[in-house]
Amino acid sequence: MRLQRLFQPFEINQMTVKNRLAMTAMHLLYTEDGSVNQRTKDFYLARAKGGVGMIIAGGTAADPYIGYSHMLRMDQAGAAGRRPRL
Repeated sequence: MRLQRLFQPFEINQMTVKNRLAMTAMHLLYTEDGSVNQRTKDFYLARAKGGVGMIIAGGTAADPYIGYSHMLRMDQAGAAGRRPRL
């Protein structure tokens, strides 16, 4: 098969990625308050279960004055200094 390597696992530093299929970042606009909600989690979970080896989450604003409305934000209570769980 010509694209055989596309479906083989590989390593990035100490992380093993199950294949070379990657989903690029996109702004889903699934949140009204900037926090990770169940709809966002379900979206990414469905892609992971579908076989995507690597998912690059959409952009995240550092405070409420930059970025777009309905964009994930890191200034939410408890989010400072840690990444939201997706």
